[in-house]
Amino acid sequence: MPRTEAGTEEWFQGWHSLPLRVLLFPIGAGLCFAAFFLPDIPFALALLPLVIGVWSGAGPVRFTTMTSFMIWPVFLSAWGLHGLDVAPPGLVMILAAALTLALGLIAAQAGIMTTTLLVSLIPVFPASPLLALAALLPGLGITGLFCAGAGLLLVEAIRTARQRQACLLLLAACLGIWNMGHAVIRAHPAETADTGGWREETRPRALSGRARAIALRDSLSGTLPEGGIAVLGENVFAAEDDAARAFWCRAVTDRALTLYAGVAEPYGPVTRGAVWRLDAETCADAGRALASPAIHRATFGIPHLTGTWGPMGGARGAPEPQSPAPETGISNAPETGISNAPETGDRPAPPADWLICLEAFLPLAWAGLLLDTDSEADPSRPVMVLSNDTAFRPLPALFPLPALGTPPVHVLRRKAASAMAGLAGRAVYFAETGRTILIHDPERTAS
Repeated sequence: MPRTEAGTEEWFQGWHSLPLRVLLFPIGAGLCFAAFFLPDIPFALALLPLVIGVWSGAGPVRFTTMTSFMIWPVFLSAWGLHGLDVAPPGLVMILAAALTLALGLIAAQAGIMTTTLLVSLIPVFPASPLLALAALLPGLGITGLFCAGAGLLLVEAIRTARQRQACLLLLAACLGIWNMGHAVIRAHPAETADTGGWREETRPRALSGRARAIALRDSLSGTLPEGGIAVLGENVFAAEDDAARAFWCRAVTDRALTLYAGVAEPYGPVTRGAVWRLDAETCADAGRALASPAIHRATFGIPHLTGTWGPMGGARGAPEPQSPAPETGISNAPETGISNAPETGDRPAPPADWLICLEAFLPLAWAGLLLDTDSEADPSRPVMVLSNDTAFRPLPALFPLPALGTPPVHVLRRKAASAMAGLAGRAVYFAETGRTILIHDPERTAS
């Protein structure tokens, strides 16, 4: 028999019933886990629970689907804060659970897209669903991302279920067509996979501290040719650590190398991530050094640890050597990012933009980067993401997941950063302390 209007309404009420919502949470959390942490699973799959919440329109379903999405990034943030000894682990995890529930309640009352836009506008909140949405919008730019979010917000505001679902299906079809067309263009034989001469090299994770630094320095000396360029990870050393700076400068001066290293600089009562260029000029004696080695400083960081609750000024235009040094023949352009390699190497690196650790998860940090005039004018500028995941130490035995060891945060960071960089068709590369470094060698890459 055909279903009557009353029967249809009863069916929808059944869909919103408690048993089905209880089942929906582990399914949604499982999908998000796979999308976040399994390299071969599409990142956009994490949107499926949220789409179900928008499709349903019921507050309990929106609560369930939003919490199933947020539980993993919020839990990871708490895990990292535990590793940094911010507070007792039990308190950190309780606050994380409370935050997850609070976001679910906001979604239940105000809507999933309202909650998404709210958390996206919090400068240091690293769990915006817009990151996963970006994976469906290659080439549309940061403006296209926020327009798509606003469009979904309007769709969710439609009160009539059938109209809302019809609009959602139409929007999904448009996104599918766009992605198929973009995939065809990207797969065109005329397009070559140009890496700009950059390649990743893995580093053993078992080494730590000075032993790891020595192994890495020796490896660079054996891998890089004279005048070679390498990008190290975040927090390679502290800005006040003169011995560590001298250690890396010896590697630079011995083989005329250029290193870009993540350095922890003091910023009031906290430390701030920065990128230093170490070469024959900036490693000269203090009396002969022409300028600060800093070429970039983070705009966002973890509040009270590596930053404040809002943007930190001075990231763009960090002081960099600008005048030639007759002793070394080095000339540096006055721009933020990689400029020129020493003449002895005769292999200048292309310009680049930088993001440090937390910034890779922040839509506002990407907006500032992708809307930058210089970056927008040159889509060939790669984005360098520096990170350090050593804070994710194993959880104490009082938690039920100690056997998992440490979470693959680098997988989630790579997925999020690749999705955001894809908005502008930008290449993105990763230098992860203790895991990977970047080498610039156009001759080897071309071969």
